[in-house]
Amino acid sequence: MSAGLDEFTTGRKKGSVIYKPIHLLYTRPNSQCEFFSYEEEAGGYIAHCRVLGRPLTKDEAIKCENYWRSCPFRRIGIQMEESGI
Repeated sequence: MSAGLDEFTTGRKKGSVIYKPIHLLYTRPNSQCEFFSYEEEAGGYIAHCRVLGRPLTKDEAIKCENYWRSCPFRRIGIQMEESGI
């Protein structure tokens, strides 16, 4: 990776890449969804969805905060837990 690109990305396990301009949040995210988590990163926060198995973009994180009750991925996660998957 070039030095310039390093400013914008960080490598993750199994090729998962954080592209800071679209993933990095500057306020701590807050969602009541049980499949939501976040981590501190580079002076900000990266939100994650365990159902999707990947980091959320800024837009997705905002939707997760506001509409978590009706999220189709949350419903899938609940169904997976109930069936033991």
